[in-house]
Amino acid sequence: MSNLQPDNYRSLKKRLMKIAEDLSSVIPMFRSIPGIDDPSMDKLENDCCRIMEKMGEENVRVAVIGSVKSGKSTFVNSLLKGDFLKRGAGVVTCFITKIRKGQSLKARLSFKSWDQINDEIKNALNLFPDSFWNMESEPIDIQNSEHRQKLSGALHSLDASLLINHDTRSADSVLLSSCLKGYETVYPILSSGKLVHELEKNDFSKHRDFVGDDGPAAYLDDILLKIDCEHIDEDVEITDCQGSDSPNPLHLAKVQDYLLSTHLIVYVISSRTGIRQSDIRFLSMIRKMGIDDNVIFVINIDFNEHDSLDDLKNLIQRIKEDISLIRPEPEIFSFSSLYSLFSSMENKLDKKDLARFTQWKKEKDLFRFCDLENRLFMVSFQKKLTIERYSLLIKNQFEHLSRFGFGLYNRICMSRDVLKRNADDMDLITAKIGENHQKGEYMLSMIRATLDGSAASLKKELRSEIYRFFDKKRGVTGNALRFVRQYSDVQVHNDAVGGQSEDDVVVPVRMYQVYQVFKQAVDTFMVEHTNPEIFRFIVRIEKKIINYFEKVKSPYDIMAGETLAEYRLQMEKMGIQFAVSDSENFDLPGMDSIKKSFKIRLPKAESSMRYSARVKTDALMSYGYYSVIHFLKKLLKKENGGAARSKILSAEHGLIRLKKETEKSLSFYFKDYRENLTYQYLFALIDRMADVLYQSMVSRLETYTADLLSIGRQVGHDRNDREKDADVLNGLQERLEEIIEQIRELKGRLDSI
Repeated sequence: MSNLQPDNYRSLKKRLMKIAEDLSSVIPMFRSIPGIDDPSMDKLENDCCRIMEKMGEENVRVAVIGSVKSGKSTFVNSLLKGDFLKRGAGVVTCFITKIRKGQSLKARLSFKSWDQINDEIKNALNLFPDSFWNMESEPIDIQNSEHRQKLSGALHSLDASLLINHDTRSADSVLLSSCLKGYETVYPILSSGKLVHELEKNDFSKHRDFVGDDGPAAYLDDILLKIDCEHIDEDVEITDCQGSDSPNPLHLAKVQDYLLSTHLIVYVISSRTGIRQSDIRFLSMIRKMGIDDNVIFVINIDFNEHDSLDDLKNLIQRIKEDISLIRPEPEIFSFSSLYSLFSSMENKLDKKDLARFTQWKKEKDLFRFCDLENRLFMVSFQKKLTIERYSLLIKNQFEHLSRFGFGLYNRICMSRDVLKRNADDMDLITAKIGENHQKGEYMLSMIRATLDGSAASLKKELRSEIYRFFDKKRGVTGNALRFVRQYSDVQVHNDAVGGQSEDDVVVPVRMYQVYQVFKQAVDTFMVEHTNPEIFRFIVRIEKKIINYFEKVKSPYDIMAGETLAEYRLQMEKMGIQFAVSDSENFDLPGMDSIKKSFKIRLPKAESSMRYSARVKTDALMSYGYYSVIHFLKKLLKKENGGAARSKILSAEHGLIRLKKETEKSLSFYFKDYRENLTYQYLFALIDRMADVLYQSMVSRLETYTADLLSIGRQVGHDRNDREKDADVLNGLQERLEEIIEQIRELKGRLDSI
């Protein structure tokens, strides 16, 4: 694809859209002829409209990922050559920001519903000490002012140890405090009943108030920015995926869901920090998902951190060596996104930024190095984008348009030739058409039956494979359950206790600490190990489905070709013109196209673990049991390790209960996910793929074997009217010949790329 430059691609797409519009303009004139406007023409017109719509809807999705403060937003701004995204926000939230080209600046903020927010708060309060909140007797409602006051008081009264997990603020405490903090900001929006809020033109920059503040950000589901910018094409979507180092596993699960739909991933690493442990974990996760081939690495250089070019090159080499351990032969580019951004908007910089930019330009060696790397990156980036866009456009749409054009041409030519015949000739033509229709119907019924049988056979095979993959002993379910069973009680207890004395910790508080550490460990295992395994499995099964139908369709192509060849021969013997497309074989649409057309969605990766009130009650009862035993032994002067020992035993007993209930919860989750994946996703893909293949055969025959009986009825009409209609058809034929010549010319250009 050496000749497929971005400008060439845009030109090709523009030509293709023009051809589609020209074909569409012919249909109304064709339908105006008496006898032509039958129900099949509705389908013909709808098919043309769908082709044009799909050409406009196909998007190439680019995900920008990296740790907090790695410069992701600055990098995206540098691509757009404008300061559109808030830089240095550093907020670790569960939303992703999508950027597309628009007619003007517009920010579309999508919010969670009140029910979703309350549900998230409820999960964060799960196993919260009853002295702070009893969810069973009083379900949370964030809109209730008394509940907000009570929640705020509970958070402030908690010991600091409950708010910290592995040296960072616990995800639950961050969520609770953020919901309280952002309530007043989002209430005017959500109280209106609308979950979408748009900020246009001069108000566009206000979206940063939501992105840059963890309060209102907690209420966001996602953000779509429309930017009037010549540096992004209409069919490209760039997404800033927040926080590869997020401490909340559920946030990472949302990022995983999005990554599966992307065509290209740009992973940003700061030269100030180099590769972090969180980067290693996330890149390992991407590799396990089987999508690491789509990754480009950008080392975002901070000029203030490097004394010389040699110092910088040494750092880059170390980062490359680290990345190579995970992704052999990585494609890495090193430049300053901020310098690139400042270069593109030098006349708009404030005094502070202009001073920094002026100082950086004095570092000529660094500047030349970064400038070259930036240019090399843009060449590679645009090439990858263009190849993906070419694939979407050509594979999914060009062949459809080509076949549509030839089919319409045939109908016009055949209609014209029929109008020239007398009644006796028409009887013979009608008989032949009837015979061919019967043969075509028989062939289609046979194809439908064999396709249904093939689909059923594939489902049976895949069902066994899916159930083995999710097996509770040897499959992915078994791996997760073993992690739960084998997780060290001592490790959980020590992590929860920290440096505190056993006697210093209140009983229910201890259980909450144990629960938090344990839940974080299980959720992290699910996101970093289980989900990537599942995604890799799904990608493999999707490829298997595509390959299966590619093999199945081959004999159908032959059957359809033979039927059309016989039909063409008979029509030509009767003096009826018949043209055939240069592309006789049907190409199956890509899996993404099938999913989008039929709204088939992969089950979400988010695996929230919910624990019943009984788990909490049982855990606390175990504390009470050991506390009573300790009290009785103290009365009888029979100490048995004291209060500390009682709390350790009760913590261990409570953890055992948590483990058992977690196993039940995970078993239910995996079973539910397995069934949804099987029947609502993979089997749905098989059914739709079979339908698409069948409909392609139907359309292929219909476009070349049009029902001419209605046209034949005009044979008995006034000869002057028939000649007038034939003249109109001659004009349409000439127009279609011009369009078909354009299609052939375009195909020649595509074949040469």
